[in-house]
Amino acid sequence: MTPALVLSAVLAAGAVFPPVVTIRRERVPGLTELSTGAAISDRHVVTLSAFTGPGSSPFVELDGDLHEPDTIHVCPDMGIAVLTFDSPVFYDFSKPDSRVPEVGETLVLVGQGLSGIISISARVVRHYEDGALLLSAPRMEGLMGAVAFDGEGSLVGLVTGVVSFSAHEASDISIDYLAVLPSQMWYIWADLAMEGSPRNEVPFGITATSCSGATGRDRPAGVLIVAVASGSMADGCGLRPGDVITRVDTVRTYHPESVRGLLMQTRDSLEAEVWFRGCSRVISLPPLR
Repeated sequence: MTPALVLSAVLAAGAVFPPVVTIRRERVPGLTELSTGAAISDRHVVTLSAFTGPGSSPFVELDGDLHEPDTIHVCPDMGIAVLTFDSPVFYDFSKPDSRVPEVGETLVLVGQGLSGIISISARVVRHYEDGALLLSAPRMEGLMGAVAFDGEGSLVGLVTGVVSFSAHEASDISIDYLAVLPSQMWYIWADLAMEGSPRNEVPFGITATSCSGATGRDRPAGVLIVAVASGSMADGCGLRPGDVITRVDTVRTYHPESVRGLLMQTRDSLEAEVWFRGCSRVISLPPLR
């Protein structure tokens, strides 16, 4: 049976996904936008930041009631947001899993369709250099922002976009190729957002951006250092423009927010693997406390 014809066994059994919630937002009077979120605690929902932009506030719909978040933390670097409620709202939730699904693994995607929550199976077909996943799934409306679960029911990612099938020489037009941001890339930032401190006043002293493995270069994917402030903590660690931080402690790093989050959570210095012009070295990064 082809992936286009495979529905999730969970869906076929009529099961539900309690952590998945509907987010409503009225961009203009009379026009309501529906999107998907995942409850990751009794007071927090993670969703794509595109659904929380300027304009009217998003509301989470639960059991027919609408709940407006008290605080919204946005991570532009990764395109996600955490909606925070001062009082408990969700009885069922799922903590993000840091395991990255393997190529060939089947996931369940749950999203907000026009007629309600939909669920389909999808297959991991590629790991991108920037840490994202490429999935193949039956073509269906409502998968943008959908939540990805593995076979154990663990929350392993969010669908962030649709990739043109022609770019991957696909011949079946009933198949979509979807980009997924694995939980492993954003769970650290989400933990800090839930604590109310996604950022820190302690300056590290770098200007950085995400970089993928550049075509025609041997530069790896990671966090590219653009500038280092003289006399800063980063300067003292030996970081310099052109460095690429590929790993901190045991975590593969693709976004500056991940590096910052790891250093904010630790009380001890962490080893980091740094690439520069074809050579790798290991340095020690101090905690941001």
